[in-house]
Amino acid sequence: MAYPPGLILSDKAENMNCEKVIAGILGMLDVDYESPAQMNELVNKCSTMLSQLAEECSETLLQFGQDLLERSNESEDMKYKFQLILKSLAQRHQPGALELNIAALLSRNIRDKEAYIDLIETFKSSRAIPALIHAIKTDNSVGEDEGLVRYKAIEALCSVGTKEVASIIIPYVKDSVYRVRGAAINFLRKFDISEAAPVIAEWLSQEENPTNLEYCIAALVHWKQTGSLPELREILTSGWIYNDKDLQRSVSEGILALEAINKGL
Repeated sequence: MAYPPGLILSDKAENMNCEKVIAGILGMLDVDYESPAQMNELVNKCSTMLSQLAEECSETLLQFGQDLLERSNESEDMKYKFQLILKSLAQRHQPGALELNIAALLSRNIRDKEAYIDLIETFKSSRAIPALIHAIKTDNSVGEDEGLVRYKAIEALCSVGTKEVASIIIPYVKDSVYRVRGAAINFLRKFDISEAAPVIAEWLSQEENPTNLEYCIAALVHWKQTGSLPELREILTSGWIYNDKDLQRSVSEGILALEAINKGL
């Protein structure tokens, strides 16, 4: 790959001026582009170049990230640059990178929190839990992205969370967004939070997403909630279940499993 004049990469790290090189790479984004595809190509190129910087530049890279976070509300370009820097820092496992990522999640200037939640999983650190919970509680996304932050944050908690946060997740079994409900049920199943069983049982008849209904049934069988049998039998006779053979099979199997539990088999 050909690089712009003046950019010195890792094989000459001992002689390079890290600040100048990083500024040069980021400056490549300060151009007009004809299409999103062209912009994506340029972003990927800059990302590759940042990843090839010598280890000696990591501290300077972190300083750039801190500055860009403070200026992230100035323009979309600043946000793009900050995300590139943060991604590079995460790949390097640079000390301070996780704290910078957490700061982005907590910042009022940052709106697209989902990008930073994705990076949180790179660190797999429980130190991110408070920031993820904050993201869940403050998410007010609407439109096509409604619930996306809540969904991604709960998914991330499956990787870095503990059952101690279960009481916060349980109410999201009834979230207005189907993918959030699904993520919440999966989290509760993973950490075996049986206290969630009554909430899931209560929600069962209101769940209209086929995949989530299967999640609910699996959870109720897992926690041996035989009290849900009458409701499941009623669900089995409903029109939308009857017309979906795969879902009909899942509901039938759930009923059989709970009946077996009821009989002590």
